[in-house]
Amino acid sequence: MKDVEIGLRNDTGISDRDNITNDGGLKLVGDDSAMITKVEYKDAEGNYQTVPYVEGVYILPEGEYAKGTIRITQQDKEGAIKYSTNDKNS
Repeated sequence: MKDVEIGLRNDTGISDRDNITNDGGLKLVGDDSAMITKVEYKDAEGNYQTVPYVEGVYILPEGEYAKGTIRITQQDKEGAIKYSTNDKNS
């Protein structure tokens, strides 16, 4: 399984690639053979919280998210689980 690509659904900052937005919706591109089963973020205390899924979109609460603080879980048909984080440019 490949990592889930994590990005903003609507980057509203000065540039369309600065990862600044007033829309917390996530754009997630996962492995075609797997299903995204959970999206979480790490809160100020270091605990993972589930990201709300609203009308087909995972929406992060307002705030800043450092690298490694968003975690996506995907699972394939055989039951294998893969975790991806925003370690790259999200």
